[in-house]
Amino acid sequence: TGGELSGCSVAIRADDGWTTRYIHLNTDTPQTDDGRYACFAPSIEVGARIKAGTVIGWIGDSGNAEHTVPNLHFEIRNPDDIAVDPWVSLEAAQRIDHEWVNASSVLDLTTSLFAEQAGTVFVVDAANLAELAAQNEGPTVIDVPLIPYDADNPIPALAALRDFAPERIVVLAGADSQRLADDLQTYAPLVAVATLAGLQPTVASPNDPVGAEIPPMTFEAEPTDRFTTLIGGHLASITKGLREQIDSLGLHHKIVILSAPRTAPSGIGFPANDRPGPDANRDALWWNTSEGWLLSESIEDAPNPGLAYVDEDHANEAITSYLMSQASAPPMPLWHYQPTSRATRSL
Repeated sequence: TGGELSGCSVAIRADDGWTTRYIHLNTDTPQTDDGRYACFAPSIEVGARIKAGTVIGWIGDSGNAEHTVPNLHFEIRNPDDIAVDPWVSLEAAQRIDHEWVNASSVLDLTTSLFAEQAGTVFVVDAANLAELAAQNEGPTVIDVPLIPYDADNPIPALAALRDFAPERIVVLAGADSQRLADDLQTYAPLVAVATLAGLQPTVASPNDPVGAEIPPMTFEAEPTDRFTTLIGGHLASITKGLREQIDSLGLHHKIVILSAPRTAPSGIGFPANDRPGPDANRDALWWNTSEGWLLSESIEDAPNPGLAYVDEDHANEAITSYLMSQASAPPMPLWHYQPTSRATRSL
């Protein structure tokens, strides 16, 4: 760390003796140039073991990169400490793509994963969707359609219910669960109403024999978690080779596995009217959220990122390590400077 040239920097030595260096990392409190922000992400310290996908810091302008656009000076050095052109390795490296999704996107995802006929569906209040949390034993596994219900725009959810024509509905909601239950009871029998406040679901009708088929579920929202990870696709494919890591991750971060007979789509999109770019507002903080790109005036006003979605083809050790790092790291916006010249813009 430190140094007049490199500023905040990290060097990671691999077991084979090769080293990667990350230089000019951010040391500024977002939206300032104060040099008073923590140089590294949580858990990054001398001697730490780093997995692929772990967030180690954020691009910045520390050291002699002051007054430049935020950037990363990246090096690869062989065991003899000779610098090697990193271009080939960067081109071959896996890109960790993730996507923040909103309630309507989750609706599109779950309805595409399952056949139109479903014996049981889960309906969750869209206002509580980001509060879905893993059970104490690990990630929550949902193998039936999960339909978000937006009280301000219930038409998509009600249309999905008509298409599925379910035999039973399980309602997941917050304090206003009774209102949601009243709106849905004409579509199918409500066999359970579960809250998101650490309570187990209560069977709506004790005399209903299908009520016993609903397993107890406990949801606990961790205040430090900023989003929930949705993993969609075949459960066997998702957990193959990753079962231990996903189970462990589910103890500390909210994971909901949408297990279905169909393969999850690779992209589902989210609405965004504006996004950071060459001429983005440099006086505001840009956040990639479930509602698209949003601005805030300070880090204290950071919006809730919402839900992160990963499909089974990309659910691997690096991805889950990345999500774990993101869940435990402090909120960090994407902060874009406005270019001052055509040459800078071309970069």
